[in-house]
Amino acid sequence: MKNKQNLSLLLLSFAPLIAFYAFEHFWGLKVAIAATVIVTVAEIIYRKIRKEALGAFFYFISITTIVFGLIDVFSEGTSFFKYEPALTNFVTGIYFGWGAITPKPLMLEFAEKSGKLDPQKVTPEFIYFLRATTWIWVVYFIIKAAAYLWLANKPETSTGQMMVIRTLAGNASMFLMLGVSWLTNKRLYSWCVKQIQKSSNLAA
Repeated sequence: MKNKQNLSLLLLSFAPLIAFYAFEHFWGLKVAIAATVIVTVAEIIYRKIRKEALGAFFYFISITTIVFGLIDVFSEGTSFFKYEPALTNFVTGIYFGWGAITPKPLMLEFAEKSGKLDPQKVTPEFIYFLRATTWIWVVYFIIKAAAYLWLANKPETSTGQMMVIRTLAGNASMFLMLGVSWLTNKRLYSWCVKQIQKSSNLAA
């Protein structure tokens, strides 16, 4: 039963992406973007009806999809769509930056949502580690935004090519980033512990 629920949630998370590619194949880019917006709104309503706890990051992604999607739909041509990946990543980087300086780090919310976080492990060192991790992701999103902007400004880059690049390179870089984070987590945490200890020694 639990596996079926997890599968349903996984499919629901990819619903906007599935809708986009399905509609784009048969009816074109504008219709696909409109369908993505509709599916995203429907997902929010569905999760609300199920009384699921929706985090701030879910709302951020959903609102970004809806706002940029509506701009795409109502703008003349599809030129904005070329720049939407750069803008999305830049805004996401800003959001993560905000999440790094708030009293409750954004990464802590992610950890709590996983349901595997031991409250006893939420120490000053752990909070410092989460903030450091968040800033690393900020740099990642800003660099990716700059790369997308550079590609979008190239005259030979079409909207279709930008879609392919975003899908392949975006996902590949994301998985690479997750892999690097997993491999370096222990070293980063050790560094964070040392920084906390230095601060404590200076304050003493």
